[in-house]
Amino acid sequence: AAARDRPQVANYHMSYTVVGRDASTTRLSVDDDVVMLYKLAPGLAAESFGLHAAKAAGLPDAVLKLAQAKAEELEARRREGDGA
Repeated sequence: AAARDRPQVANYHMSYTVVGRDASTTRLSVDDDVVMLYKLAPGLAAESFGLHAAKAAGLPDAVLKLAQAKAEELEARRREGDGA
């Protein structure tokens, strides 16, 4: 919203690649390995890396799986609200 409301503000994200992603899905899973490329790119990131940060911090697998399930539930609710 800030970039839309203020012309001097722009959205950027760190480029990344995903290793180990199941070819049958485009959704990022906590089981995938995200490799940050340390290259600034214009626009918003396509996905959130909060679960990957939690994994890197050493949170237990049970907590990560529960968090991923909750994130998927929230995303499904958002899609329903958008009519998608």
